[in-house]
Amino acid sequence: VQHRSVFETVKLGAAPSGPPQARVIQKLMSAPIVGDSGQVLGVLQISRKGAILAAAGPDFTADDLKQLEAAGRRVGSLGVLSAAAGTPAPASPRAEERRAFPRWPVKLAVQYGSAADLALGESCDISEGGMGFTGERTYPVGAEIEVRFIFSLPGARWFQSKALVRRADQATLGVEFVGMAPCERSRLRDSLHAHAGRRSA
Repeated sequence: VQHRSVFETVKLGAAPSGPPQARVIQKLMSAPIVGDSGQVLGVLQISRKGAILAAAGPDFTADDLKQLEAAGRRVGSLGVLSAAAGTPAPASPRAEERRAFPRWPVKLAVQYGSAADLALGESCDISEGGMGFTGERTYPVGAEIEVRFIFSLPGARWFQSKALVRRADQATLGVEFVGMAPCERSRLRDSLHAHAGRRSA
């Protein structure tokens, strides 16, 4: 993906060595800097340079990216950065989710219903505690259903959870995730932050 040429001018050390073409960015890795409230505050990038691809060193790994994402969350938690204008922020949370689970405006394909008979829908918003979506089938408040969805992110895996219908308004359902393991909630939170970072970029 083409990037701004200003990054090619960053000097490596006190004085750059070799011809300018030897300092071309060949490999680039980026991750969002995410604040405690879920706002994207900036971007961390690491690049590898060289005259040709082979001279730029090894490819970045999935573990490298995880470490950079963790660094982005750590920097965001320090409170030294403020959100830029136009940064996507979480939607207003429901009263019972305020503070704990901010809702993010995210559109994803959703499968929902019983395990043997899933209908198709599209999400309106998602949080660690639940989601809102529209679909071809409705359920009454209090019904327990299954929901499945996946983010369009590198290496993404499906999320699957039991859910209680808390709101039913014509073709729109609002559900609360039940029985989701803490590690899955953490993975969902990280996916929401990563999705916001890609959208901001």
